[in-house]
This record gives sequence, C-alpha cells and structure tokens, in this order.
Amino acid sequence: MRKIKSTKKPILKSKVGSTSKIKISACYIVKNEEKMLQCSIESLKSAVDEIIVVDTGSTDKTIEIAKSYGAKVIETTWQDDFSTPRNLAIDNATGDWIIFIDADEYFIKPNKVRSTIEKLSDTEAIFMLRIDVDEDNGGREINRDYYLRAFRNVDYLRYKGLIHENVENINGDGFSYKLAGDDLILYHTGYSATKAKSKLQRNLAILQTEIAKEGIQIRHHIALVDCYFALGDYEKVLQHAKEIIKTNSRPLTGLALFYRKTSFTMRKLNVSVKELMELLNEAIEAFPNDPEFRIERGMLLNYLQRYEEAAQDVRVTLKNADKKSGLIPLARDVLAEIERKLAEVNTLRKLKPSKKIGSNKKASKLKISVCYIVKNEEHNLPRSIDSLKDQVDEIVVVDTGSTDNTIEVAKSYGAKVFESPWNNDFSTPRNMALDNATGDWIIFLDADEYFSEATAKNVRQVIEQSDKFGKNGLLVNLVNIDVDKDNKILDTTYILRMYRNIKEWRFVGRIHEELRKSGGGTIDKVSLVPTNKLELYHTGYSTSINADKARRNLELLLAELKLTDHPEKIYGYIAQCYNGLFDYENAEKYAIMDIDGGRRETTFASSSYRILLNILAKNPKRMEDRLKFVARAIQDFPETPEFYAEYAECLAAVKRYSEAIEEMEMALNKFVSYDSLEPMMFNEKMAEAAKKRLELWRKKLNAED
Repeated sequence: MRKIKSTKKPILKSKVGSTSKIKISACYIVKNEEKMLQCSIESLKSAVDEIIVVDTGSTDKTIEIAKSYGAKVIETTWQDDFSTPRNLAIDNATGDWIIFIDADEYFIKPNKVRSTIEKLSDTEAIFMLRIDVDEDNGGREINRDYYLRAFRNVDYLRYKGLIHENVENINGDGFSYKLAGDDLILYHTGYSATKAKSKLQRNLAILQTEIAKEGIQIRHHIALVDCYFALGDYEKVLQHAKEIIKTNSRPLTGLALFYRKTSFTMRKLNVSVKELMELLNEAIEAFPNDPEFRIERGMLLNYLQRYEEAAQDVRVTLKNADKKSGLIPLARDVLAEIERKLAEVNTLRKLKPSKKIGSNKKASKLKISVCYIVKNEEHNLPRSIDSLKDQVDEIVVVDTGSTDNTIEVAKSYGAKVFESPWNNDFSTPRNMALDNATGDWIIFLDADEYFSEATAKNVRQVIEQSDKFGKNGLLVNLVNIDVDKDNKILDTTYILRMYRNIKEWRFVGRIHEELRKSGGGTIDKVSLVPTNKLELYHTGYSTSINADKARRNLELLLAELKLTDHPEKIYGYIAQCYNGLFDYENAEKYAIMDIDGGRRETTFASSSYRILLNILAKNPKRMEDRLKFVARAIQDFPETPEFYAEYAECLAAVKRYSEAIEEMEMALNKFVSYDSLEPMMFNEKMAEAAKKRLELWRKKLNAED
C-alpha cells in the first residue's frame, strides 16, 4: 500500500466523545432535500465528528434542517457540475476520513458505521453495498451494488466529472480500497419512479455538455449506458456498452448494474449467443454468487444443451437468491427441466446399438430411407428417430460439425453417418444424404421434427399406398409447437417430407432449399396426407430458439440475395427473419416486396401478408394501409377465413358495421368449408369470438338506425 500523503489539517476534538484517534467527517451536496436529508443524517450522526453540507440553491427548508444538526453549511451556485461542490465540501472537511453520501441515502445499521470504518482504515477507500429501492412501489428492490462512499481525507483524492462523478487520484495513480461487509449497507431511494424522469433529463444534458468540451471518454460511455437504458433506447445502450467492453476499463462503481443493463439490452436486441455468454462469464467472474447472473447463464447454457454446467449455475441461484424473490420458483422450474433433459442424455450415452431398423414392419419389397442433416442435436435426434425407426429400412445422417454426442447417438441406432464441413449452404449436406440413401423412397426430416405417437405407425402404410398409386411425393401436415410455452401450437402447414428416391432430383438453394427435378422443375404427382394418417411435430420455432435461428437464416439469405437470379423467391423468407428479430421496418419492406410479386405456389405463401398486417395493427394511425393490404390478401387468398375476419375488424374500427358484418359472416362460411393446402390460423375459438363480434356489431348498427 502506498504511503498516504498528509493533508496538513488541524486535528480537532471529536464531537461524539469517542476515544478513537480517527476523526470522521460526513459530507453532502444538496438542493431542496428537506424530505430526505434528516433521515440520512440520523443514520450517521452518532458515528461522525462533523457534518459538512454544500447547498447548491435550495428554496425549501434544507439549510435549516442541516443547521439543526450542527452542520457547517456552505452555499454555492449550481453550475451543472457535480464534482465542484463535492470537492468544495472536502476542502472544508477536517476529518481523517470522509463519508460522502447523497441525501437520499441512509445507513441501515447506524451503530456499526464508525466501528466498521475504523476496522477498515488501513486502506484508502471503502466501497459499500447500496440497495436501490423504489418507494413508489412499496420499497421494491431495484438493484444492489457496491459504491465508493468513504475515503481518506488526503489532498490527492478528489471527484472528477460533471456528472456520474467518481473519486480519482489526481496524480494519475490508483488507490487501495476494501469492500465493506454487511454492517455497512446503504439504502437509496433516488431511483423511485416519480424522481427518475427529471433526473434523467438533467443528467443527459450535463453529459452532452461535458462530452462537447472534453471529447467522449470511457466514463462518459458508462454514464450514457445508464441514461439511454432508462430512456429505453437500447441501440444506443449497446453502442456505448460495446465501447466499454472492448477496453480493459470497467466501472468501479455500479459494475453489477452495468452488467445487468447490458445483458438485458443484449437479450432485447437479440445479439449473438456468443456475445451474451462472454458478458455473463465476465459478470459471474466479478460476482460469482450473484443469483441473477447465474440463472441467466444457466438458462443460456440449457439452450446450448450444456446441461451439467446449466444445472450448476441454477443451483447457485437457488442457494443465494432472496427467498421472497421471483427467482426461486423460476430457478426450480428451470432446474427441473435441465435435470429431465440431463437424464435423457445420460440414458442415450449408455445406449447399446438398437435392434434392427424396421424389425417390427411386415415383409415388404419397398425400401424406405430416412435422412437427416444435423449439428449438435444429441437431445432432439433420438426423439425423431424413435418416432419412425420401426417403419424404415435405413437411417442416413450427415453431420456438419457436431461437438456434442450427436454422432454417437446416431450410430447407436445403426445409422450410416457421414461428415460434411458446414459451408453456409443447406443443399450441399442434404444432397450428400440423398447420394448415400439406397431406399426406393426418402423421408427427409429435421432432427427437431418427429411423428406424433398416434400416427407414427402409419408411415410405411402411407408410403406403400402412395407408391402403388403412382405418386411421387407426399405433403405431410407439420405442426409448429413452442415447447417453452407448454407446447403451444404456433401454426400448421403442409410440407414435402416424403418422395421417391430419383437420382436426378436434388435440393437447390443455400437456405429454404427446395427439392427440384433436373432443369429446375417442381415435383409432380404430389398428394396430401390426411392429418389423421400422418402428423409431424416441429419444435424448432420455440421461443428460446427462434431468434438465433432467424439471425443465422437472415445472414444466409442476404448472402444469397446478392447471388441469385430470382430474388423474388426469397423476399418472403427475409421478411420472416426480420420479423423474428423484431426489425419491423425491414420486415415490412420485404413483406411488401414479396406481396407485390403475387401469390406463389409455395408452402405458407400467405406468410408475408400475416407479417405485414401484424405490423400495421401495432400502429392505429396506419388503418388506411391496413385496410388496403387486407383487401389485397383476400384477393390473393380468397379461401383463407382469417383475412376476412381481419378485414371485418378493420371495418368495424372505422364504424362501417354493415360491411364488417358481411365480411365476418364470410369468414365463418369459409371456415366451415375450408379445403386448401394453404395453412389456416382460424380455429373454433376464433369462430366463437367472431359470432360474439357479429352480435355486438348488429346491436351497434341497429342503434345507429
């Protein structure tokens, strides 16, 4: 520890009559703090020898309250600079140590203040735990972190910065410090909701003034993260947070809060999993027992299927979280899910090669191959294979770079496994699988797709009948479910998953690849499989997965957009990706470009209309655009009931009830007689709601008459 420079200030007799050789000064800067100052001084008055209050222009009773405690009051003019009055207070303090807190901060253990500072006085500064509470919401805790609130009264420790000022060594060196324990804890009420807005506006203006004078520095980036986070401008939060992250500088004060705001922002803006993981690793290194960081990383590790590490993080949360905290039930649920998945994986690791593929099927001359392309699918792949292994003759798996046990799992089922480096092109590994499949028919599934228990036994029968009748391909109903939301059905669509193994038929397209004949022709003689015969479930669009998948797909699509001769074929897919990333401006742009190309003969061709109408519905001022595009949707997809229902709602919103009734009745009629491959979102529940809307509109129409 460096030698402390002498302050050359007179030693005065302690006002509290302590036998301690340490004299302590309490310092404040204030303006109109009559409601808070008394509580703060009461919490430390028995521990200090003098109180210094610098007032920057109070018009209430702040000065009188300060003087009633024997404080030395110094009045100064406010100059949009917090450091100047703070340093003025220090210049007038005669103590060996200074406690500098705000008027809206107070100690919760007043009788421990002096003894704790004396115990830690062999250092130069003391960081104390401060708990921020919102008094407007029943004293709810907002945050807790360590802040420098006590330091030696030496001539080289002074505040710097117009706003978000910090104690610094003016000689350019650092200084030694310690963290106080549970006996030196502050409560802070300054972030209560009613106070936040005015403080924020003031702080941002001062910051901008200082930056204009000095140029932007790391401490400014730190302060701007706070301001823009409170404003909800997350793009700017991330911009300034990244400037901090790429340096070795970290805020000494409020570090945990910086990590919390940055991680929240990263999730909000759907940054890469890698970036978020790096931040959380750093946060946990600094705060190893923080329950919030631990549960957040645990959930991320769970998503990455690193279950052992995830379980460890969540257990730390359960151990350290406040018993009244909402983290406890969340952590219990997450841990239960992780342990279930971990048990499944551990079981798979012990698997011996399964019985012969297709051993339960009746003798058949038709050979069926199931194909997969995979990467890190040790959790999903077994469920998919188990759903049809008794119905097929061979399993072909092309792995594009797994680092988990995917390959071992595939081999445990007797699969033929091939490895292909990933080159941002889905067609290449798909075609490798086809090249190595020997079946007469191909079933090509994703690892996160599986046949329903009720229909899996029909796979071979359906293919054999289709082969007998000369069919070339089968469209199977695919049900997208969100496993993160109790298997909520997101949508359904028919998709080509079964077809003859014809050498000339190969996949084309880097992403959203399609099976084509040589020369680019589409597969003919394709029939629809009734849902009671075959149904596929797909978990790949679950909440925890969707953002990363959208980000990956968007990168590939934008690359293909520069190369393809037919960009119109991928506008709709690009719109879906931007919509999944909450970039509604670009989602709208590409959805309209797709719509302008007319109806396409692809699965879920109406997707762009659905995306666009959802975006327009968010802004009531865009009703005219909403009416225009829903009318176009009906023109392009006249069989789809929900577009009529949407049109009816728009018409009712502008009080055109007669037309609204007509359109809603059309929606109900279309629903009853629906017979199309285009997915329909309208369901029985919506139909019941539509009938109630009709009743309401008829009453309003009669009232007008």
